[in-house]
Amino acid sequence: MTDAQLAELFASIDAGRLVLICGAGLSMGEPSRTPGARELADDCVQRYQPEAVPPEIQHNLEQLADFFLFSPPLRAIFRDRLVDWSRFNGVPNSGHVAVADFLACGAATAAITTNFDMLVEEASKQLGDRAFQATVETDEAHRHSDHRPLLKIHGCMGRNRDQILWSRNQIEGMHPDPPLAARITAWRTWMAANLQGRDLVIVGFWTDWAYLNSVLEGVLDGTNPALIYLVNPGPAEELEQKAPGLWSISHRNGVFFRHVQQTGTEFLRNLRNSFNRKFFEHTLHRSISAFKAITGSTVDPAVDVLPAAANSEDLYDLRRDICGVPAGHVVRELKPKPHMEVIGATHLRLQARGAILSGARYRISDGTTVRVVNGAGRVMSMVRAEFTKRQPQTIGKEIVICDAQEDGNAPANIMRESTAATVVRTGTTAEWMTLQAATTRGLL
Repeated sequence: MTDAQLAELFASIDAGRLVLICGAGLSMGEPSRTPGARELADDCVQRYQPEAVPPEIQHNLEQLADFFLFSPPLRAIFRDRLVDWSRFNGVPNSGHVAVADFLACGAATAAITTNFDMLVEEASKQLGDRAFQATVETDEAHRHSDHRPLLKIHGCMGRNRDQILWSRNQIEGMHPDPPLAARITAWRTWMAANLQGRDLVIVGFWTDWAYLNSVLEGVLDGTNPALIYLVNPGPAEELEQKAPGLWSISHRNGVFFRHVQQTGTEFLRNLRNSFNRKFFEHTLHRSISAFKAITGSTVDPAVDVLPAAANSEDLYDLRRDICGVPAGHVVRELKPKPHMEVIGATHLRLQARGAILSGARYRISDGTTVRVVNGAGRVMSMVRAEFTKRQPQTIGKEIVICDAQEDGNAPANIMRESTAATVVRTGTTAEWMTLQAATTRGLL
């Protein structure tokens, strides 16, 4: 992904136009490792009776599904005994986490998936969005929620396994499933109305789950997106051959087309990391005036950029701390808010004193690590209690500088007897101190 492409995607995010469309390939990446269509078909045949299944359909999941779904005695066997649902219930990968994060903060206005696994939902819970719910029916797309919708247009294994799309014949064949056919039709109407002028990022559709591609093509046919990113490491001619409908939609007149030759997981991870970097750097740049007002300096401070080695967890931890969000809770802020300028100025003051940012912490000359937390003017003991509840044991000496009110009435067992009441020791080795105490200690 180039700098120009990142700038284009960030402009889409800022304008509220970005929509993520995710296919089976996203969940097939490590460590999720959901099976491909042929692999799942072979597994179902072996779990049943290979000699009872016509050889010509044994490796074709769509035809195999027809064999079972349109025979009432076999339908329940396919659902309850043949499909190994545990293989779709693994560990979310970094692409799932990126989708969950973007939905939580509104960087994406929606995510549309043909996957029936629950890996994005699990990633949302891991980030702290424990009330996250996916949308399966169109009337659910308009319900009030703190996160943007995840639209599971082909069904969800956690909701109703009888209403999962396995075959085009379920919606347009000789014996269609009326509720399922009605749902796909409703989604086609919804997308035609809601994806006009949107910018689409399409990942994970060039796999052997070919029937999913064709159904998605039909659903997207009435839309008129402004920009389409097709993300796949394969060459253009291969993509056109595997999913001609999606390729045709991407090359309509008036659509700006980009092909990024990365895996969906890699692309989404990199986009999320760049988003978190931009959030941090934007916070610092907009905090320069606050830095000058606090320090009395007339010179703009140098703004240190994040080290290239910072990983996804470090970048998200920095964003959590700037927003004042403890571990176990999800970040909702899309952009830095004015109240974050004091904490941004604290970062700049540490940098001006020679502190070196390493991961989500600073390192000062005596080897101490320093963490900066936005308490938003709340009482220190209350902020400390929230932020240390799920925090792992610190290794070595650590100081947490927090924009919080002095805590003169905290219980004696959490106060250091040898320090002022503005410095609090937690159950770990970390010391928590207000901005005033940090200034007095010469840290700022």
